[in-house]
Amino acid sequence: MPAETSPFPASRVLNLFNSNGGNIAEGGTISIQVPTGTFQADSDIVFRIHNEADQAPGGTIGGVDGFGGISGIVSALSTDSSLDSAIFNQGGSFSSGASIDWSFGNVTIAGEASFRILNQDSGNGFGGGNIAGDALIDISSSTGFSAGTILAQINNLGGTIGGSSAINFESDLGELRANQNATFEILEDASNEAGSSIFVSANSISTGGSLIAKIANTETSFDFDNVSVNANDTITVGNQLLVDGTVEAGGDISATNGISVAGDLTSDAGDITSTNGDITVGGNIAATGDPSLVAARW
Repeated sequence: MPAETSPFPASRVLNLFNSNGGNIAEGGTISIQVPTGTFQADSDIVFRIHNEADQAPGGTIGGVDGFGGISGIVSALSTDSSLDSAIFNQGGSFSSGASIDWSFGNVTIAGEASFRILNQDSGNGFGGGNIAGDALIDISSSTGFSAGTILAQINNLGGTIGGSSAINFESDLGELRANQNATFEILEDASNEAGSSIFVSANSISTGGSLIAKIANTETSFDFDNVSVNANDTITVGNQLLVDGTVEAGGDISATNGISVAGDLTSDAGDITSTNGDITVGGNIAATGDPSLVAARW
Protein backbone atom coordinates (compact mmCIF):
# COMPACT_ATOMS: atom_id res chain seq x y z
CA MET A 1 0.00 0.00 0.00
CA PRO A 2 1.47 3.43 -0.92
CA ALA A 3 2.25 5.87 1.86
CA GLU A 4 -0.59 8.28 2.54
CA THR A 5 -0.45 12.05 2.66
CA SER A 6 -2.40 13.79 5.41
CA PRO A 7 -3.42 17.20 4.01
CA PHE A 8 -4.66 19.92 6.37
CA PRO A 9 -5.83 22.96 4.37
CA ALA A 10 -6.05 25.26 7.41
CA SER A 11 -3.64 25.93 10.25
CA ARG A 12 -3.02 23.16 12.78
CA VAL A 13 -2.89 24.51 16.36
CA LEU A 14 -2.56 22.42 19.52
CA ASN A 15 -2.15 24.24 22.84
CA LEU A 16 -1.91 22.94 26.41
CA PHE A 17 -3.02 25.77 28.72
CA ASN A 18 -1.97 25.75 32.41
CA SER A 19 -1.20 29.45 32.87
CA ASN A 20 -2.09 31.86 35.65
CA GLY A 21 -2.07 29.55 38.65
CA GLY A 22 -3.00 26.29 36.94
CA ASN A 23 -1.77 22.99 38.34
CA ILE A 24 -1.05 19.67 36.67
CA ALA A 25 -0.09 17.10 39.29
CA GLU A 26 1.93 14.79 37.05
CA GLY A 27 3.54 16.20 33.92
CA GLY A 28 2.18 17.96 30.85
CA THR A 29 3.04 16.78 27.36
CA ILE A 30 2.11 17.05 23.70
CA SER A 31 3.07 14.14 21.46
CA ILE A 32 2.59 13.83 17.68
CA GLN A 33 3.12 10.56 15.80
CA VAL A 34 3.13 10.41 11.97
CA PRO A 35 5.54 7.55 11.28
CA THR A 36 4.54 7.19 7.60
CA GLY A 37 3.24 9.59 4.99
CA THR A 38 3.37 13.39 5.19
CA PHE A 39 2.04 15.80 7.79
CA GLN A 40 1.02 18.72 5.59
CA ALA A 41 -0.65 22.08 6.16
CA ASP A 42 -1.23 25.11 3.97
CA SER A 43 -0.97 27.46 6.96
CA ASP A 44 0.70 27.56 10.40
CA ILE A 45 1.54 24.47 12.43
CA VAL A 46 1.64 25.30 16.16
CA PHE A 47 2.34 23.14 19.22
CA ARG A 48 2.64 25.05 22.51
CA ILE A 49 2.59 24.47 26.25
CA HIS A 50 1.45 27.57 28.19
CA ASN A 51 2.53 27.53 31.84
CA GLU A 52 3.44 31.21 32.13
CA ALA A 53 2.34 34.01 34.41
CA ASP A 54 0.24 36.55 32.59
CA GLN A 55 -2.38 38.11 34.86
CA ALA A 56 -1.67 35.85 37.86
CA PRO A 57 1.27 33.71 39.05
CA GLY A 58 2.26 31.02 36.58
CA GLY A 59 1.16 27.43 36.56
CA THR A 60 2.80 24.40 38.15
CA ILE A 61 3.54 21.16 36.34
CA GLY A 62 4.65 18.71 38.99
CA GLY A 63 5.04 15.12 40.02
CA VAL A 64 8.14 13.08 40.72
CA ASP A 65 8.70 12.61 37.00
CA GLY A 66 6.71 15.62 35.96
CA PHE A 67 8.03 17.61 33.06
CA GLY A 68 6.79 19.77 30.21
CA GLY A 69 7.44 18.20 26.86
CA ILE A 70 6.60 18.54 23.17
CA SER A 71 7.73 15.60 21.09
CA GLY A 72 7.04 13.95 17.79
CA ILE A 73 8.08 11.37 15.23
CA VAL A 74 7.13 12.62 11.76
CA SER A 75 8.32 10.93 8.58
CA ALA A 76 7.78 14.09 6.50
CA LEU A 77 6.47 17.55 7.33
CA SER A 78 5.47 20.25 4.88
CA THR A 79 3.80 23.64 5.30
CA ASP A 80 3.40 26.71 3.15
CA SER A 81 3.63 28.88 6.29
CA SER A 82 5.41 28.38 9.64
CA LEU A 83 6.08 25.82 12.38
CA ASP A 84 6.25 26.89 16.03
CA SER A 85 6.96 24.46 18.85
CA ALA A 86 7.25 26.35 22.14
CA ILE A 87 7.09 26.02 25.93
CA PHE A 88 6.10 29.23 27.74
CA ASN A 89 7.16 29.14 31.41
CA GLN A 90 7.83 32.80 32.26
CA GLY A 91 6.89 32.94 35.94
CA GLY A 92 5.80 29.29 35.93
CA SER A 93 7.29 26.17 37.46
CA PHE A 94 8.25 22.65 36.35
CA SER A 95 9.25 20.23 39.10
CA SER A 96 11.40 18.35 36.61
CA GLY A 97 12.64 19.23 33.10
CA ALA A 98 11.29 20.81 29.94
CA SER A 99 12.01 19.45 26.48
CA ILE A 100 11.19 19.85 22.80
CA ASP A 101 12.16 16.68 20.97
CA TRP A 102 11.36 16.11 17.29
CA SER A 103 12.54 13.31 15.00
CA PHE A 104 11.78 14.09 11.36
CA GLY A 105 12.44 12.45 8.06
CA ASN A 106 12.30 15.36 5.62
CA VAL A 107 11.11 18.88 6.50
CA THR A 108 10.04 21.66 4.10
CA ILE A 109 8.73 24.88 5.71
CA ALA A 110 8.15 28.01 3.64
CA GLY A 111 8.24 30.38 6.62
CA GLU A 112 9.88 30.29 10.05
CA ALA A 113 10.67 27.07 11.88
CA SER A 114 10.97 27.92 15.58
CA PHE A 115 11.66 25.75 18.62
CA ARG A 116 11.64 27.70 21.90
CA ILE A 117 11.80 27.16 25.65
CA LEU A 118 10.94 30.51 27.24
CA ASN A 119 11.77 30.70 30.95
CA GLN A 120 12.78 34.33 31.22
CA ASP A 121 11.52 37.20 33.36
CA SER A 122 8.94 38.94 31.18
CA GLY A 123 9.03 42.10 33.31
CA ASN A 124 5.39 41.82 34.39
CA GLY A 125 6.13 41.53 38.12
CA PHE A 126 5.93 37.73 38.38
CA GLY A 127 9.64 37.05 37.85
CA GLY A 128 11.31 34.39 35.78
CA GLY A 129 10.32 30.78 35.47
CA ASN A 130 11.76 27.78 37.29
CA ILE A 131 12.70 24.50 35.62
CA ALA A 132 14.09 22.17 38.27
CA GLY A 133 15.69 19.75 35.80
CA ASP A 134 17.17 20.02 32.32
CA ALA A 135 15.99 22.21 29.45
CA LEU A 136 16.50 20.48 26.09
CA ILE A 137 15.76 21.21 22.45
CA ASP A 138 16.62 18.17 20.32
CA ILE A 139 15.77 18.31 16.61
CA SER A 140 16.86 15.65 14.14
CA SER A 141 16.10 15.21 10.45
CA SER A 142 17.30 12.17 8.56
CA THR A 143 17.08 13.45 4.97
CA GLY A 144 17.01 17.26 5.12
CA PHE A 145 15.58 20.29 6.91
CA SER A 146 14.62 23.39 4.89
CA ALA A 147 12.85 26.53 6.14
CA GLY A 148 12.55 30.23 5.42
CA THR A 149 14.21 30.99 8.77
CA ILE A 150 15.28 28.75 11.65
CA LEU A 151 15.24 29.65 15.34
CA ALA A 152 16.17 27.31 18.19
CA GLN A 153 16.25 29.20 21.48
CA ILE A 154 16.33 28.63 25.23
CA ASN A 155 15.74 31.95 27.02
CA ASN A 156 16.54 31.83 30.74
CA LEU A 157 17.32 35.52 31.35
CA GLY A 158 16.03 36.14 34.86
CA GLY A 159 14.86 32.54 35.22
CA THR A 160 16.24 29.41 36.89
CA ILE A 161 17.18 26.08 35.32
CA GLY A 162 18.41 23.54 37.88
CA GLY A 163 19.92 21.13 35.35
CA SER A 164 21.73 21.58 32.05
CA SER A 165 20.56 23.51 28.99
CA ALA A 166 21.18 22.07 25.52
CA ILE A 167 20.27 22.61 21.89
CA ASN A 168 21.02 19.78 19.45
CA PHE A 169 20.04 20.33 15.81
CA GLU A 170 21.08 17.62 13.38
CA SER A 171 20.55 16.61 9.74
CA ASP A 172 23.56 14.37 9.20
CA LEU A 173 22.35 12.73 5.95
CA GLY A 174 20.82 15.84 4.39
CA GLU A 175 21.10 19.58 3.98
CA LEU A 176 20.24 22.02 6.75
CA ARG A 177 18.96 25.04 4.84
CA ALA A 178 17.51 28.43 5.78
CA ASN A 179 16.55 30.88 3.05
CA GLN A 180 17.23 33.70 5.50
CA ASN A 181 18.79 33.52 9.01
CA ALA A 182 19.43 30.41 11.10
CA THR A 183 19.86 31.16 14.82
CA PHE A 184 20.75 28.74 17.62
CA GLU A 185 21.06 30.43 21.01
CA ILE A 186 20.90 29.90 24.75
CA LEU A 187 20.31 33.14 26.66
CA GLU A 188 21.15 33.11 30.37
CA ASP A 189 22.42 35.57 32.95
CA ALA A 190 25.68 33.66 33.57
CA SER A 191 27.34 30.39 32.73
CA ASN A 192 25.22 27.47 33.93
CA GLU A 193 27.10 25.39 36.52
CA ALA A 194 25.27 22.26 35.32
CA GLY A 195 26.41 22.97 31.76
CA SER A 196 24.99 24.54 28.60
CA SER A 197 25.74 23.41 25.06
CA ILE A 198 24.81 23.95 21.42
CA PHE A 199 25.56 21.34 18.76
CA VAL A 200 24.58 21.90 15.11
CA SER A 201 25.46 19.22 12.59
CA ALA A 202 24.44 18.41 9.01
CA ASN A 203 25.76 16.91 5.81
CA SER A 204 25.83 20.47 4.47
CA ILE A 205 24.62 23.81 5.80
CA SER A 206 23.32 26.70 3.69
CA THR A 207 21.74 30.02 4.71
CA GLY A 208 20.65 32.97 2.63
CA GLY A 209 21.14 35.24 5.63
CA SER A 210 23.34 34.87 8.71
CA LEU A 211 24.21 31.73 10.66
CA ILE A 212 24.36 32.49 14.40
CA ALA A 213 25.21 30.17 17.31
CA LYS A 214 25.93 31.44 20.83
CA ILE A 215 25.48 31.06 24.58
CA ALA A 216 25.17 34.58 25.98
CA ASN A 217 23.57 37.09 28.29
CA THR A 218 22.34 40.46 27.02
CA GLU A 219 25.90 41.71 26.43
CA THR A 220 28.50 38.93 26.46
CA SER A 221 28.93 35.41 25.09
CA PHE A 222 30.58 32.61 27.06
CA ASP A 223 31.04 28.81 27.15
CA PHE A 224 32.80 28.90 23.77
CA ASP A 225 34.00 25.30 24.20
CA ASN A 226 30.38 24.12 24.33
CA VAL A 227 29.21 25.58 20.99
CA SER A 228 29.97 23.80 17.73
CA VAL A 229 28.74 23.94 14.13
CA ASN A 230 29.76 21.04 11.89
CA ALA A 231 29.14 19.91 8.31
CA ASN A 232 30.38 16.82 6.53
CA ASP A 233 30.53 18.82 3.29
CA THR A 234 30.17 22.60 2.86
CA ILE A 235 28.97 25.54 4.94
CA THR A 236 27.64 28.37 2.75
CA VAL A 237 26.36 31.58 4.38
CA GLY A 238 24.76 34.42 2.44
CA ASN A 239 25.46 37.10 5.03
CA GLN A 240 27.60 36.60 8.19
CA LEU A 241 28.85 33.46 9.94
CA LEU A 242 28.76 34.35 13.66
CA VAL A 243 29.61 31.45 15.97
CA ASP A 244 30.82 31.89 19.54
CA GLY A 245 32.38 28.44 19.49
CA THR A 246 34.00 26.20 16.86
CA VAL A 247 33.18 25.62 13.19
CA GLU A 248 34.34 22.64 11.12
CA ALA A 249 33.45 21.48 7.61
CA GLY A 250 34.66 18.75 5.34
CA GLY A 251 34.50 21.10 2.35
CA ASP A 252 34.46 24.85 1.74
CA ILE A 253 33.37 27.39 4.35
CA SER A 254 32.15 30.66 2.87
CA ALA A 255 30.27 33.72 4.14
CA THR A 256 29.64 36.76 1.98
CA ASN A 257 29.88 39.51 4.59
CA GLY A 258 32.30 38.20 7.21
CA ILE A 259 33.17 35.35 9.53
CA SER A 260 33.52 35.64 13.32
CA VAL A 261 34.35 32.44 15.21
CA ALA A 262 35.41 32.47 18.87
CA GLY A 263 37.16 29.08 18.69
CA ASP A 264 38.75 27.04 15.90
CA LEU A 265 37.71 27.43 12.26
CA THR A 266 38.56 24.36 10.17
CA SER A 267 37.97 23.20 6.60
CA ASP A 268 39.26 19.65 6.31
CA ALA A 269 39.47 19.65 2.50
CA GLY A 270 38.38 23.04 1.20
CA ASP A 271 38.75 26.82 1.24
CA ILE A 272 37.65 29.40 3.80
CA THR A 273 36.43 32.56 2.09
CA SER A 274 34.62 35.82 2.78
CA THR A 275 34.24 38.08 -0.23
CA ASN A 276 33.10 41.29 1.49
CA GLY A 277 34.04 41.03 5.16
CA ASP A 278 36.65 40.27 7.79
CA ILE A 279 37.50 36.83 9.10
CA THR A 280 38.03 36.89 12.88
CA VAL A 281 39.05 33.71 14.69
CA GLY A 282 39.72 33.29 18.42
CA GLY A 283 41.41 29.90 18.04
CA ASN A 284 43.23 28.18 15.20
CA ILE A 285 42.37 28.46 11.51
CA ALA A 286 43.07 25.69 9.02
CA ALA A 287 42.07 25.15 5.38
CA THR A 288 43.49 22.09 3.66
CA GLY A 289 42.21 22.99 0.20
CA ASP A 290 43.63 26.49 -0.25
CA PRO A 291 44.37 28.46 2.90
CA SER A 292 44.19 31.78 1.03
CA LEU A 293 41.22 33.76 2.30
CA VAL A 294 39.70 35.34 -0.76
CA ALA A 295 39.09 39.10 -0.46
CA ALA A 296 39.09 38.87 3.33
CA ARG A 297 41.00 40.43 6.17
CA TRP A 298 41.87 38.43 9.31
